[in-house]
Amino acid sequence: EFQTDITRDVLNKITGRCGPFLKRLCLKGCKNIEDDVILTFSRQCHFIEALNLNGCIRLTSRCDEAFRSYFSSLSWLDLSSCKLVGDSVCVALSAGCPRLEHLDLSYCSHVTDEGAVAIAKGCKKLKHLLLRLCKKITDQGVIALVECRELILVNLMDCDLITDNGIVTLVKECTSLRCLSVT
Repeated sequence: EFQTDITRDVLNKITGRCGPFLKRLCLKGCKNIEDDVILTFSRQCHFIEALNLNGCIRLTSRCDEAFRSYFSSLSWLDLSSCKLVGDSVCVALSAGCPRLEHLDLSYCSHVTDEGAVAIAKGCKKLKHLLLRLCKKITDQGVIALVECRELILVNLMDCDLITDNGIVTLVKECTSLRCLSVT
């Protein structure tokens, strides 16, 4: 069981004391975490490498500045079930997180092809990409992912707009791919 009632004050104290030394943080299910809290956190924790924000339901695409400007060391990010996060966060990740290797955007229903294309352009080191139930992604977004030559695992489960054409192209072009979930 996770502690899910972390407040702004608690996170501010953590970042104030640990700021430059903090490498990993799990805020899974913390329903009180909002965009401004992540922005404040990002300004003090430039060296964060792994961040789990799964289920932080108050996060929106307004947290994009944090990813664009302050998380350049980030290699592992879970934004799954942050249902208000969309393409602008993907664009920000592309611009500001070049070391990203693991990204989970599952259940982020506002992520579209635009977001997938942005990730493909800027996150070249990506090895794991989970887009389960991102129902607005089509073949266009999937085919763009071939630019991520290091992809090992891709989850496209319940992405109903993706056809065989997108899947076949991804499999042919991503020679490192070892695990593909599509059902």
